[in-house]
Amino acid sequence: VVVGLAQIQARIKELNAKNELLKTLEVERLSKFAEIFNKVAEKKSYLENMIIKFGDDSDDLLTGLRFEAIVSLHQKEKYLESLLEKADTRKVNQGTMREGFNQVFDEIECAYSTPMTSEIDFNETAKKLHDLIGQLPRKSSVSESDIFNLGLSKFFQNSLQVSFNDKPIESLSMGERAIVLLMILLALSDKPLLIDQPEEHLDNRYIYEKLKPAFRKAKTRRQIIIATHNANLVVNTDAEQIIVADQIGGKITYKVGTLENFEIRESVKTILEGGDEAFKKREEKYGFKF
Repeated sequence: VVVGLAQIQARIKELNAKNELLKTLEVERLSKFAEIFNKVAEKKSYLENMIIKFGDDSDDLLTGLRFEAIVSLHQKEKYLESLLEKADTRKVNQGTMREGFNQVFDEIECAYSTPMTSEIDFNETAKKLHDLIGQLPRKSSVSESDIFNLGLSKFFQNSLQVSFNDKPIESLSMGERAIVLLMILLALSDKPLLIDQPEEHLDNRYIYEKLKPAFRKAKTRRQIIIATHNANLVVNTDAEQIIVADQIGGKITYKVGTLENFEIRESVKTILEGGDEAFKKREEKYGFKF
């Protein structure tokens, strides 16, 4: 009897220790929920700071461009459906359950859409989501671990929204996307930049209205080398040095000089849309004829 009592007491002690461990693990699990939300907020704030720094350094090169750090709950419906599959829907009203989760989703979206997200305490929001998952009546084949592992799965993501002239980049034409990419490349640093045929997918209106001012601003801070078939780009960006490549009798030849050089100018004019008109604009700018 004494031996049996000792075994029972040992078993009770073991179960109590496991119960305390479970309580500790539940607290840690809740902490992990809050940590996920806080890490996402930190990443959003980091992106916002990088956007500010990038804009401060290159604001004059990014006309028409807007960058925004966002947190999108893009997988919330899939996430909710997965939880519903694990729940015993005979014991819970799906409409009520959806309403509870959607309220938390709205709270999360509202918090992430405000400035200074990193200063928001997500512990209460995390607890609401944690409790909703814990209150779900599970199917007999689903363990508590299964449903909480699913509850910790990612249903939101950090992303960078880029828009040009108030249009999101996803809705831009190929030419507009090329403009955006070139403007970002031009603004990224002050190191030499080599660009191969930037005029592809662009018409001369884009080149004149968007690329010309971007290249002119960028070349004051970095060396830019452009390989192009478009003489409008050469003339309108005020290229300081021009290399005209030609093929004569199967042999490639090169002419090097500036637009003020008569031979270079004549070579450029043969492929320049608008011919002499572009040069007249340069004459008006500098006040003398070439």
